[in-house]
Amino acid sequence: MKACHWVIACAFIFNSSSGVAQAVYFDKTFNVGNNQEVGWSVLILPDSSYITLSNGADFFSGDGSYSLSFFSFEGNIVDNKIYKTNFSFPYVGFCNTLLTLPDSNGYIFAGSIEDNATGDSDNILVKFNNSGDTIFVKEYASTDYEALYGDVLTHDDYILGIGFKGPYSESKDVLLMKLDTNGNLIWQKTYGGTETDLGYSIFEFKPFEYVIGGVKIFNGTNANPWIIVTDSSGTIIKEKEFLEPFYSCAIFLYLTLDNKYLMSTCVDTVINPGDFDRPACILKLDTNFNVIWKAILNDHLNNGLYIIKQLADSSIIFTGFQEGGNPNAPEGWIGKLDKNGNKLWEHQYRHDNSLANYFSDFEQTTDGGFIITGSTYGPTGQDMWLVKLDSMGCLEPCATNTGTFETTDNTISLQCYPNPARSQTSVLYNIPESGSEASI
Repeated sequence: MKACHWVIACAFIFNSSSGVAQAVYFDKTFNVGNNQEVGWSVLILPDSSYITLSNGADFFSGDGSYSLSFFSFEGNIVDNKIYKTNFSFPYVGFCNTLLTLPDSNGYIFAGSIEDNATGDSDNILVKFNNSGDTIFVKEYASTDYEALYGDVLTHDDYILGIGFKGPYSESKDVLLMKLDTNGNLIWQKTYGGTETDLGYSIFEFKPFEYVIGGVKIFNGTNANPWIIVTDSSGTIIKEKEFLEPFYSCAIFLYLTLDNKYLMSTCVDTVINPGDFDRPACILKLDTNFNVIWKAILNDHLNNGLYIIKQLADSSIIFTGFQEGGNPNAPEGWIGKLDKNGNKLWEHQYRHDNSLANYFSDFEQTTDGGFIITGSTYGPTGQDMWLVKLDSMGCLEPCATNTGTFETTDNTISLQCYPNPARSQTSVLYNIPESGSEASI
């Protein structure tokens, strides 16, 4: 007997109050800070509601703020905490920077604040209670220009912040800061040479071993991805600079389920006539930095990746933006690869007729779908964007549940789902072991 796949089309969530399964998908914008906002982080709370971290700036008054916003499962805003800063613009890092503290004891993020009048930028650590009230804002001032782009909570409950540091008008070095959850600085280390070196992502590979995703920029344009592995004191254990023809828009690293590295960047080339340059690229590396596979997300559109994550089923989800369609404006972009780097699906989204749409961060929801935050132009200007998609990345349900059954059928069969299809379809096929050929 031979195992074949069966598929039943369905897209649902479980409503615990009524016991009835119902679809909940949405595309909403929120003016959470009375500024020009960007949503950078989203978390799912134990009751399946959501919390987002965003930042913004009022270009007329120069006031900056960051916001912690709470949403119901249906995407309705429940509470919103806006925090004004003394600086013109607060950076909440890049994507996925809002961290849940141990024992569900609130939230924390590492970022920076910039004074547009003086050009000064200093790093901050902000801690909230479970209601979103600020417990403290710790500022780490220096005479250098510095910023944090990523953070992570270690197994022993320290905060690692990664970014860069250096004189305002000169080259920068990768900056790694280690802090406790009360905001005390344990140590900070810089890494780099005469070129500009930036750190974008950080994770703990195993206890007391930290992996940094960075980039070396030469002459302001040529860039090489750079991975640094350190011990718990920040001393380099090993490193690799990728000298292949990459152009790194930014480099993000993620730990895989089998303890390897996922790296996202982009390639400095045009693969096919008519392509935009610098196609997005996702690689899987072993711990010696050897490439296991490389997926080139090649398109006639200009691609930008913000974050990649591996799901429990080993598949890989990425989010970012694509630009160059009709109209020639960014669209929110989400896609899925299998564990070997083969693209399974992708979708682009535009809120109404907005000309600027970006997907920043996402989490997988309990129904297998995705909650995404980012930014788009809504009724009040650039607003925080919250989108709920199903497990196939669709706003209109197209999810599937799959299983297996045993068959002795030796005939060739082909089946499509969903049917009728919207933007995509999947093909289910049975080819007997005798080696018959089938064509579609």
